[in-house]
Amino acid sequence: MGGSTNLAAGDSTTARNFTIKVVSPVSAGELHVKLRTNEIIVGFPATVPNVTPNWFFRDTSLTFNRANVKRVLVVWFRTGTSVVERQGAIDTVQGTVVGGAPMLGAGPADVGRFYIRVPWATTFHLLDSAKKVLMTKGVVDAATTFGFFVLDGRRPSDQGTGTPTWKPIDWTFNPDSSGGGNFAPEEVALPLAWGCETGSAATRIGVVEQDFASGDLPRTLSEVFPPF
Repeated sequence: MGGSTNLAAGDSTTARNFTIKVVSPVSAGELHVKLRTNEIIVGFPATVPNVTPNWFFRDTSLTFNRANVKRVLVVWFRTGTSVVERQGAIDTVQGTVVGGAPMLGAGPADVGRFYIRVPWATTFHLLDSAKKVLMTKGVVDAATTFGFFVLDGRRPSDQGTGTPTWKPIDWTFNPDSSGGGNFAPEEVALPLAWGCETGSAATRIGVVEQDFASGDLPRTLSEVFPPF
């Protein structure tokens, strides 16, 4: 059982009915419902979308070297080209518009970066092939991959029982962007320190806590110091 619904422009709600039948001799059961939503821009937009999809930053969306987003190209179109011409260009690589960024300032609404999803471009080499195809189209001014700056640092990847399974996206290298449960290590730029050295027994570490829960002190200290 499943289905999908397209929302009209400007609509944010929709209703969908499901009928559940219980056939004898079954008298009771459990129903598990899983909802999944995907934002899709239908057709080529007349103006540049001001949106960057969240899935760009998932681990599974990045190439093996974590430098580029798989299946995504950033495309600039020549000023004055029509929606039909632009759609025709991205059709040559089976592309769809998934986001974009308008030009800063008071520029034309149709000028800026368009994020184009190319479903078959799962590696850097395939992305480069799609880019070269687009660059042969007269309406395309420029095309490139959606890339990241890779800093010289490391993020934890705990795998032990009872500990979080960290993902790179859970940590930030910039203390100014710290937040969430990892804000304290991020505030002192620990991921950048981990990129220099880890596991040194000669390094002395001081632990400063605001308070301890009742009965928590011995357990907490035993994780830092030898048992006492």
